[in-house]
Parts: sequence; C-alpha cells; structure tokens
Amino acid sequence: ATGPIGAYPNLEDRSGLAPATHVDRHLPASVTPLALAEAAVRWRDEIAVTLVGGCCGSSPAHLRELRRALAPAGPEPVLRGDPAAGYYNYLS
Repeated sequence: ATGPIGAYPNLEDRSGLAPATHVDRHLPASVTPLALAEAAVRWRDEIAVTLVGGCCGSSPAHLRELRRALAPAGPEPVLRGDPAAGYYNYLS
C-alpha cells in the first residue's frame, strides 16, 4: 500500500457492554493520555503512522499529549471544537 497511514482509535471503556452495543451517553476513556501518546510514538516508529487522532473517549488532554509526544517543539496550537459533542481539532 502507498500513502499515509492513520490511527484514530476509539478510546471508550466499553467493558461490560455487548459488542456493537449502541450507547448514547459518555463513556470514560479506557487509556490515559500518556498511554495513548506512548502507543502513537510506537506506531510512528514501527509502522510509519503519519496521521493520529482520537475518536470516542478522547479528550483535549489526549490530543495535547499526542501533540507533545509527536510534534516538533513550537508554540502551543489552538484547540477548537465542540466539547459537548466531543469534537476537537488542533490548529497551528
């Protein structure tokens, strides 16, 4: 395959739910921001992942830790999104 490889993991703690169960409420993250960042560094180094984000269960803290671990040093980016919807983007 050619082109970028991305990872956009669902971080929700779905323990105790049947597979593919619809949930219309917040579920806590199953991994800490640091654990996600450490995994992303491994993905970058071992399989050349170039696009990384977080899906359900991710928070601004998860995205900040991803940036800290993966991005070159520089000014802190602006975080925009809809916290109520769980949607965040970092814009440099």
